[in-house]
Amino acid sequence: MKTRFWKVRADFAVISLFLVACLNAGLPAQELFEGQWLTETSGDNRRVCLTLIYRGAEFGRNTISRDIDPRQMHVTSLSPGSVDRSVVELEIRRDAGLFRCEGWFQNNKGSGHFTFVPNAGFATELQRRGYEAPSAREQFLLALHDVSLSFVDELSRQGYQRSSMHDLVRAGTHGVTLDYVRDLGELGYTLGTLDQLIRMRDHGVTPPYIKELAAAGYPKLDADQLIQTRDHGVTIDYIQKLQSLGYRMPPLDELVRTRDHGVSGAYVEELRRFGYQGLELNELVRMRDHGVTPSFISALQQEGYAHISVSDLIRLRDHGVNADYVRTLRSRGMTNLSIDELIRLRSSGFR
Repeated sequence: MKTRFWKVRADFAVISLFLVACLNAGLPAQELFEGQWLTETSGDNRRVCLTLIYRGAEFGRNTISRDIDPRQMHVTSLSPGSVDRSVVELEIRRDAGLFRCEGWFQNNKGSGHFTFVPNAGFATELQRRGYEAPSAREQFLLALHDVSLSFVDELSRQGYQRSSMHDLVRAGTHGVTLDYVRDLGELGYTLGTLDQLIRMRDHGVTPPYIKELAAAGYPKLDADQLIQTRDHGVTIDYIQKLQSLGYRMPPLDELVRTRDHGVSGAYVEELRRFGYQGLELNELVRMRDHGVTPSFISALQQEGYAHISVSDLIRLRDHGVNADYVRTLRSRGMTNLSIDELIRLRSSGFR
């Protein structure tokens, strides 16, 4: 009877293993997210530059570097190694999961290997807030970019539309952080959608940039104006330089146009050296567009053509009249020619 009992139990175990094998045969193996970590501590130990290098079937080899608060790193084991090295085990904790790291530290620098351990309760919390559960890959990326529950709650507090899980991940990968959302909100920029936030971040519109523009006399710009200004390279240094040269408060679209056409502070200063002061921005743009350079003006002045108007400088440049041409004419006995005469000779093909 006892023998029969063990036989039945053994048969049951075999059947159970067979059923488990059948069930698991159609399931993909759980993806393992792992890679390398590197850290370097700032001199005052207030910030740590954390770099994570990871590889995956869908995203290849990627590297992310961020400054983090040292309090996010929890040392679980530390022991002496060789030659001033310490062998360490630590955890970098995020809402979506933790990065379990092992490696070494030496002279405020560390490196080693990490494995990602997802937080099972994170998906539940997201669902409680109305989001779908993230996939394993999405949860890894949310942890990697520190897209936290506080980030999700801040979006809700500021009245942002609830986004898809894909967009939450995209926000993280594009550098939209909790601090970025908070700081924009404090400046009055609640943009309504994650797409708009991502667009602002992608174009380099930061809270310090917005504050600098406001301090320079351009407050309360809308998102499109900020993006256009940033895209066209209108920096605070550029604005301040023009202001120091007398261009106090030109409209923003004029600044963008001036910058686009290559009118720099140095260009304006050089023109001043040759007597061209107080020019309108549109005159500077025309001169720059037509190739009227300080060297062109200087060479003409050396040939006796000083105090030429902006319009005449442009006409001369457009018709190919330069200092070399003036010298050629002079060598042929043609002196004291007017601007109109120079242009007429050049246009007629006289060499």
